[in-house]
Parts: sequence; structure tokens; C-alpha cells
Amino acid sequence: QRHVCLFKWGQAYERKADRADDLNQRAKAESLFEKAASLVPDKDEHRVDILTSHGRCALILGHFDRARATLKTAIEVCPGSTEAKWLLALTEQSLGKRARAGKLFRAAYEEDSNDPFVLVHFARFLLDFRGQGEVQQEVIAENMLKKALQLCEKASKRRQREPSTREVPAYFGSAEAIALTTLGKFVCQKRSARFAQGLTYLAQACEMCPKATEPKFAHAEALTQDLFADRGRLLYGRAEYALPSREDYASVDLAARKFAATAELDEGTVVAPTKA
Repeated sequence: QRHVCLFKWGQAYERKADRADDLNQRAKAESLFEKAASLVPDKDEHRVDILTSHGRCALILGHFDRARATLKTAIEVCPGSTEAKWLLALTEQSLGKRARAGKLFRAAYEEDSNDPFVLVHFARFLLDFRGQGEVQQEVIAENMLKKALQLCEKASKRRQREPSTREVPAYFGSAEAIALTTLGKFVCQKRSARFAQGLTYLAQACEMCPKATEPKFAHAEALTQDLFADRGRLLYGRAEYALPSREDYASVDLAARKFAATAELDEGTVVAPTKA
């Protein structure tokens, strides 16, 4: 069965791409998935997995129209595919179709409210498109992110007890990193008494995914915002002047190194090296 061989080959390239964050490897995976999708029979048990994998790679590579068409086909083949639904929701969101994305996220959530990826991406959607003062939506999103972290923790413990579940780590690991990053950014932006907890979330995400740019950049920004807020209070006479402390200098140094690391990982970014 040639389509199965191509599918397995594509999966190998996709795993390499995940480990090294390599778009070239992912492009090879997408090409193989596309060939497999053109060969797979309509009734084949692998069809929905092949289509979903093809759509996932196309989405990550920014081929949104291709991703949308492929993922729609995957849902037609298997209406109960939760992964195809949240991937299509992300695609529609990337294309600016907010209403469609919201419906798909809700459908995926109603189908499986214990899928960490559904929880983290739906939560991000709710936070990104919340209105001014929509506290209830913020509470719902934060609870979703915390639930995703709990599910990831349970899966991690289960892996330790059951070595047979070795295929799970990459799936849950990335969901956990997304949840930590999103939760950290949200808590830090609120400028509440939980700011230190937000920094901890972001530091954990950086440690978990050393090659990911988003947690590094978010952590660096949060550190500098905290320092600039202190300096701002001095400027407006709301606090007594004090020389920068050793902790201040340490925070500045850490933030600069995080911005620089982000720039090294993403050579196309202009903001990160400027902030560094």
C-alpha cells in the first residue's frame, strides 16, 4: 500500500521538523502527505489521518487555502474528528474568519472538552477576541488553560507508569507549553498581585521548549514591563526614587538575553533585536 508508506515517511519528516523546528523538513512532510492523500482509497482507514496531517503541515507552513480545503475534506470523511475541527478553526482564524473559527472551536470543545489542544487554542481565541471588560470570558479562558495543564500533568504521570504510551509526549508536551505561555502572558498583562506567578509560567514554558520563540519573547517583555512600570511610577512622583537594585540589573540582563535568543531563533524578526 503505497499511500501508507508515504504517510509513514511523512510522519518521520514531521517528527524531525517538530524536534528541530525545521520548515524544510515540514515542507517535505507536507509533500509526502499530499501524495498519500491523492492515492488513498475513499474507504481506507488511514484517509482521515492522512488528510489531517496534510492540513496540519499546510497550516504551519502558511498555506491556508490548501489547509482549509484539506481539513474540510477530513471533516467530511470523519465528522467526529476533533483534531481536524480545531485545526480548521485555527486556519479560519488565520484567514480572518472569526465567526467561522469560533463555531469550529465550540464544536470541537463540545465533542471533546478533555483534549488539551482544543482547550488551549479555544482559550487563546477567547482571549484574543475578548471585548473590553469581558471578565467572564477571561475567567472561562483561564480555567480552560488550567484544565489543560492538569490533563498534561496526568498524562505525564501515566507515561511514567505505562511505558507503552510513548507516543503521547510530543502531543501533550507542546499543548502544555502553549498553555503555560498563554497563561503567563495573560496573568502578566493583568498587572495583578499574581504577576510573579505569570513570570513563573513563562519561565517554565521557556524551559520546556528552548527553541520556541513565543515564550522567550513574552518572558522578556514581561520582565521589562515590570521594570518600566517601576520607573514610570518614579517619573510621575508616585514612588520614592531609589537606585536600581541588583535584582533590577539581573532582570534587565535576563530580558536582554531572552530578546537576543529570540532574534537568533527567528532571523526574520525585527522587534526582538531592537528590544534587546
